[in-house]
Amino acid sequence: MVRPLADYVVSLGLDGRVASRSSASVADTKDKALAAELVVGVLTTKDEVEKVDTEVPDKTANQADGKLIVAEEIAEGRVSWDACNHCLLLCDTPETHPIGTVKLFLGGLGGSHVILFWSLFLGGLLLCDALMAVQTWFMGYWAEQYDIYPPEKVSIT
Repeated sequence: MVRPLADYVVSLGLDGRVASRSSASVADTKDKALAAELVVGVLTTKDEVEKVDTEVPDKTANQADGKLIVAEEIAEGRVSWDACNHCLLLCDTPETHPIGTVKLFLGGLGGSHVILFWSLFLGGLLLCDALMAVQTWFMGYWAEQYDIYPPEKVSIT
């Protein structure tokens, strides 16, 4: 297929090493399997080109307004959890319902340990908030030392 572009051919053996290397015309005459493959490739390419050229374009593919893109469909709003429970009870397949999909996603975050995941996640959020509060308290305590003691006596470590 790339013979018109290729000037040099390198063939690899099954072990990944170079088996032969030569110009494209020499490779065709030496390797009979490569020559047979080349003939099959050329015939297949000609058949495909003829098939593409003879196809009649679909009438519905032509667009009257000349635009190449279609307007995007947008849905706006929000869904409450009560609606989630109500819709899931009415649906035959909750996995295909958009609200069921959200519930499946949130439930799937923890894998087989959903409660452990959410406990650790929320606990981590609370711990981060507690550490921020402790940091703010410590900065206030440290700054207050400059009001109580002379600056030379305040330990900076």
